[in-house]
Amino acid sequence: MYFQIKHKRFRNIKESHLSVFIELYKKYEDLWQVNSVFFGITAKRDEIFNKMQEELKLNWNIDLNFERLRNHIEYLNRLYSKDKELQLKCELTKSNFSPTSKFYNDLTFLSNCQGPFKCPHCNEIIKKYENYHIHVAEHTNSKPFKCPLCELAFKKFFTCISHVKRHLDENSHRCEICGKGYPKKSELDHHLTSHTGEKPFLCQICGTGFRTSQDHDNHIRRHENRFRYECHICKMGFNHLHTLNDHVKSHLNVRDILCNICGKGFTATRYLNNHKLIHEDKKHYKCHICGKEFSQGAGLRAHRKLHKTHSDAVQVKKERKESNAE
Repeated sequence: MYFQIKHKRFRNIKESHLSVFIELYKKYEDLWQVNSVFFGITAKRDEIFNKMQEELKLNWNIDLNFERLRNHIEYLNRLYSKDKELQLKCELTKSNFSPTSKFYNDLTFLSNCQGPFKCPHCNEIIKKYENYHIHVAEHTNSKPFKCPLCELAFKKFFTCISHVKRHLDENSHRCEICGKGYPKKSELDHHLTSHTGEKPFLCQICGTGFRTSQDHDNHIRRHENRFRYECHICKMGFNHLHTLNDHVKSHLNVRDILCNICGKGFTATRYLNNHKLIHEDKKHYKCHICGKEFSQGAGLRAHRKLHKTHSDAVQVKKERKESNAE
């Protein structure tokens, strides 16, 4: 028996085959479990489809090409989503739910990853997985997508997938100079400018060159005093949110970035990095007057003031001596 399906891609799907596909689909979690480290990895997905093709042919004598197999899996997603949407609407209207497909209960393993979803805060029904979690994150003011390997959180699902690919070294675009890989060609192109020194984006006002259009845009905004963010305390402008956050912490004296050696707190990572030079006992700054060396620029600047104070005192003493001589 064949299902009567309107979409031509899903025609000629045998009902007797669907239970087999559901069994295989459930077995290979990396195809549907969004929290899997391999979800969204094309090479892994293709590998699984190849295994499924082999099992179908060997165990059930079902011979499908790659595209047909993908269409069958997509059909199962649609079959489940149709009844899931009906169930959510019935919950909202408090009416009885009866699935249109006899396979609905067999597909409930897709419930956490296949839309639609109902927002627990406002009951809005949202069809897509990414859109749903972004919507919920707006209620909770959080980043909804976490890397399963390092727990780093992201606002966009595709950004999280790109991050995971770096963990797995799944980067198809590689630099021919140093071998470093990137998931996107645009990222590789940007990396190549670090080797060539090329800065193709020129400021028409002062002539400064930049490697990226975003850096160029931020520079122009400084010329025009047109910043992306503004400090609510002093109204100072910033183009990067993390820089604004560090700035606000300096107003509030929030020193939550701690040195793991001595425990001293800082408002920003860059201040912590400068501080760590003290523990390394390396001298990076040298006084051009007396040759004394310092670990930090701040130490050198304070030292120079002593030279200036001493020089001024000598000058005053000299002037007084000359005045007395007259």
